[in-house]
Amino acid sequence: MLNDDQRDRYIEYLAAYSVEKYRNYHSAFTINPDYPESPGAYFGNRTSKKRTFAKAVSNCGPDCLIYAIDRKVVWKDAMDKAELDEIADNMADGFDIEIKYFNEVEFELSEKQRKRFEDQFIAQKAELNRLNMAYAVSPDGEAASMIRINKKSSDQELVERMVLVQCNSLTENNDCVVYAYNRTRYTD
Repeated sequence: MLNDDQRDRYIEYLAAYSVEKYRNYHSAFTINPDYPESPGAYFGNRTSKKRTFAKAVSNCGPDCLIYAIDRKVVWKDAMDKAELDEIADNMADGFDIEIKYFNEVEFELSEKQRKRFEDQFIAQKAELNRLNMAYAVSPDGEAASMIRINKKSSDQELVERMVLVQCNSLTENNDCVVYAYNRTRYTD
């Protein structure tokens, strides 16, 4: 059901849900089949589940479907449900990781990582007035993750930890590094 961008956004949602302050919140992850490039996530405060889900669907648009409630995938045709559940569990366990930054002497970005950075991170820089954004990469050239979190509920350390947890969930070596945070790129 999830395309690559939606899967990345869902992992971002799981990373946010792993943060202590969100664990008692009701949340929903929605998908709009008519606009597969724009999945949405909504975190309610401590309101009723029904209100949270209604708000999540209305934010996503007409014909929106709920893919996950809290950390549980509820979409009947969810692909790789076991893998996504394992990612959620690993995120909850690995949030105290050390923050490491990109160093171009140690490795170079792969073409895949560079293209993803340009297509996703640079394309969304206009959102920096309301969001904190970070981008992480793995030394093997395969994994790359971006995360966007509301400025009111995040700081640099939190966002960088979340993007590393997300990136590490995509690689076996858990060796991702932060490549960019907001307007700062940790390179030449």
